[in-house]
Amino acid sequence: MQKKIVIVGAGVAGINAATKLVDNGYPGELITIIDKGNDPHNRLPEEVMTGMLGAGGWSDGKLTYHTAIGGQLAKYCGEDKAMELMDQVISNFRRFHPKPEEIFCSDPVAEPDFIKPYFGLRLFPVWHIGSNYLHEIAKAWYQYLVDKGVKFEWNTEVTEIDFETGEVILKRLIFILK
Repeated sequence: MQKKIVIVGAGVAGINAATKLVDNGYPGELITIIDKGNDPHNRLPEEVMTGMLGAGGWSDGKLTYHTAIGGQLAKYCGEDKAMELMDQVISNFRRFHPKPEEIFCSDPVAEPDFIKPYFGLRLFPVWHIGSNYLHEIAKAWYQYLVDKGVKFEWNTEVTEIDFETGEVILKRLIFILK
């Protein structure tokens, strides 16, 4: 029996989870993504924390590529699997990018030597997606998921989840523009 799935947050992790599910044959009609921000057609450039692709895929077009920063993924699935999942994220950005050949990964070893000793920086590989393409990527990716049947609830905040009953408590957000 296939169950309904609710994904809280339309950030990079949530969108990739839904994409992986539908790419592997899970019915999109059983997936709902809830986000307190806007869809990619109505998301303003200054709305960097919520909405389609969240903060990770909307701000400056760079994705840090290492398990040592930005979360606990390797703790739950191991280093190799975590890096494999990160590769899938980059593949999806490339897949929905209008010019995928422009995506590149920086080499931290190649960073200027004058930066390293003075600031004590730990440098990690960074994928440069291109901030000027994020809006197009978000719209293409969103359309793909909608075409697969995934439902979205925008401007909606999850306030509580009852895992016993499966009930998700929502709060609609109202924006008043002056």
